Amino acid sequence: MILSCPFCGVRLGAGDRECPRCARRVGRPCPNCAEEIPVDSPVCKYCGEESGPERPPAPPPRRPDVEFLEEPVVLRCAWENPSKGFLRRWWGTWRESNFSPRRFFRAMPPSGGHRWPVGFTFGLAAQFLVVAVLAGVGIAAGTALAGKPLEPSVLGWGAAILVAAIPVSFACVTAGLYAASILWHIVLKILGAKEGFQATLRIVGYSSGTAVWGLIPFAGGVIQAALQSVLYYHGFRQVHGMSKGRALFAALLPLLAGLAFAALALAATFATGDPRAASR
Repeated sequence: MILSCPFCGVRLGAGDRECPRCARRVGRPCPNCAEEIPVDSPVCKYCGEESGPERPPAPPPRRPDVEFLEEPVVLRCAWENPSKGFLRRWWGTWRESNFSPRRFFRAMPPSGGHRWPVGFTFGLAAQFLVVAVLAGVGIAAGTALAGKPLEPSVLGWGAAILVAAIPVSFACVTAGLYAASILWHIVLKILGAKEGFQATLRIVGYSSGTAVWGLIPFAGGVIQAALQSVLYYHGFRQVHGMSKGRALFAALLPLLAGLAFAALALAATFATGDPRAASR
């Protein structure tokens, strides 16, 4: 199986014969055993035949008169494009990952630095802090217009709490991201994940945007948990190259663990409680 294009490096899906980015052929048949091997491979990994790498084919020609109409293929998510604004980058990545998770994780490289997933995970908390500041300013302005201005001590404490909330929330979010990524990476390696820890960190970080759905009253928690499992499944499949069964098992593992814990707690309650009360 050829995992990435030997010419432009984009990740390939199972069964891809041509690169979805540069449209070049990525495989060729071995002249001895006819098994498919990468175009740039000098030795067949199946029979050991040394045939030399095939000369890279030229990319398909472009028409200059319509080239400006073509959208460039984006290999990295919008969040990793510093030329765009914060909100445009964050919500663009959120939309792509939540509504097109297979395409998003297929295009996302397994490496590229820790700061991107850490920054994205903290991005939602940063937006909450901005909203809290604006709400505090609005409350202070409203009370002042009503003729009951807030005491200076109240304003001072409120400003101090908001200032302290920035590093505290960043530390908590970052610690939670790394703790979750370490646990996930241990499980994924046991199940046969191919990439390193940074790939797992990026999957967990870019899946954290599902927290937005948790803001919906009543059903938000269920929607968030279900969608996060979907994102994990596609992330494990596309980035770590896991099989469908193993990726699905890993994605559903928190749900299975929760059900198992609930069943044990219920069994313990019935075992230690009053039998007559249990039978009522």
